[in-house]
Amino acid sequence: MTEETSLRSVLEPLRSAARERDLSYRAMNIRRRFRIRLRSRTLELGERTLVMGVLNVTPDSFSDGGRYLGAGAAVRRALEMEA
Repeated sequence: MTEETSLRSVLEPLRSAARERDLSYRAMNIRRRFRIRLRSRTLELGERTLVMGVLNVTPDSFSDGGRYLGAGAAVRRALEMEA
């Protein structure tokens, strides 16, 4: 099994679960919206608020000491970050 095949076998069930979560989330339609007034404008949050996390998986990463080099370890850590 190649690294690419291994990564695909790990990611496909996760993609499927993510699609199911997305559909159930949309069905509930419980997203709250907020407005934050600033001096120059108003920020509207909720309709399309995005949050991003960075998981460095390079061998020379100083922040994690190379703990997430394998595909499985990286995916597990990404799911922990998402939770």
